[in-house]
Amino acid sequence: MDGKINAPGHDDLGIVFLFDVFIDLYEHYSRSQPYSNDELVHLLFELGAVVALILGMFSLLQYNNLLRSHNELATQQLSALQKDFERHVHSKFDFWEFTAAERDIALLLLKGFSTASISEFRATQIGTVKVQVHNLLKKARLTLVLNLCRCSWMNFWTLVLWQV
Repeated sequence: MDGKINAPGHDDLGIVFLFDVFIDLYEHYSRSQPYSNDELVHLLFELGAVVALILGMFSLLQYNNLLRSHNELATQQLSALQKDFERHVHSKFDFWEFTAAERDIALLLLKGFSTASISEFRATQIGTVKVQVHNLLKKARLTLVLNLCRCSWMNFWTLVLWQV
């Protein structure tokens, strides 16, 4: 998909109005027939509609381009924040001296997985995962898994806010 907005019928409507105006002008010119007041008002309204549709089309195209550039910028900023958060989390894991297994489990906990889901995912006993969670919380000097999430997020946002 190319990302273009295609509103069926709107661009065709402008062509119909424009074509109608050209046909009216051609018919009156070929017959050398002057316009009546009603025909002139009708022609002016059609010309106004054509101009309005063309201006609206260009305005929408500009707005679409603006939204695309804002989207690209937001995507880049989100990507940078994700990378910064990942670096921050891994630096905390380094500081707390987590083992590879504890790092994996801590990441899964931060993503919201339960100990049962983690044991199933890692193909280990739930008791093993609980011991590893206990060990990583002890190394980080935390009492609850929720505190691990809070600690990671709060330290990260403090870091981000100081950079602004």
